[in-house]
Amino acid sequence: MPRALTFAPLLLLLACGDKDTGDGPPGPQDGGSTGDGGGAGDGGGGGDDGGAVPVEGDCEDGADNDADGLADCLDSDCVDSWNCNLPATIDFSSQVFFDGNTIECEVWGIDVDVDIEDCQANATTELRWVESGPTCPTCDRTYSGVFTYSVETCSALIGVPAPTRVDYGFVFVDPRTRELWSPDTAGTWVYVDTLGSADGRTFGLTGSEPILDDPDDCDNGTQNLGTLNVDLQWVDR
Repeated sequence: MPRALTFAPLLLLLACGDKDTGDGPPGPQDGGSTGDGGGAGDGGGGGDDGGAVPVEGDCEDGADNDADGLADCLDSDCVDSWNCNLPATIDFSSQVFFDGNTIECEVWGIDVDVDIEDCQANATTELRWVESGPTCPTCDRTYSGVFTYSVETCSALIGVPAPTRVDYGFVFVDPRTRELWSPDTAGTWVYVDTLGSADGRTFGLTGSEPILDDPDDCDNGTQNLGTLNVDLQWVDR
């Protein structure tokens, strides 16, 4: 039988609060000056210059545009801005299917056909925004969740326990675009891919790759053991 396959780390890993509000500065004041020569009549030149109250015009630039002491999402002017309403929870689903090949294994000079078993691992979790722990330093928010499996037959095949939890980081580029980051086996956060969405709420990532390995019990080197197919989906709550 082949040794533990090298794609184990890929099975499911390939498988950013409340906002303070503040009132804007008071509008221009009516001078209300008094004098002995002013006629009451038609209200000619009042003190109101008709100027507009300034607002936080850009909710993503890190600046206090209206000079009220509150910048970006801390300003009540930004309450409806997309970047001030990032999801606190995301529903995540992972479907992994390994389609095994039949390989020709040479043992003591004899060629033997060996069927590599198929396997499947389907899992779901509610990813929650976390602000401490293994957070992504370059991301806007990091999310973590514990897996629930509906099907899991791959751990027995590869001899490695299935992951029990998952961590993802996102850079929110715009309402329909996000960068996906994930920790590697050493715990270093690495960029995975840029995800797009038609509705600004559902994001997906699919892919397939051949699994090349040199089984311990075979003497004829690296072989194509099969194809790993991964379908991942994130849906904002």
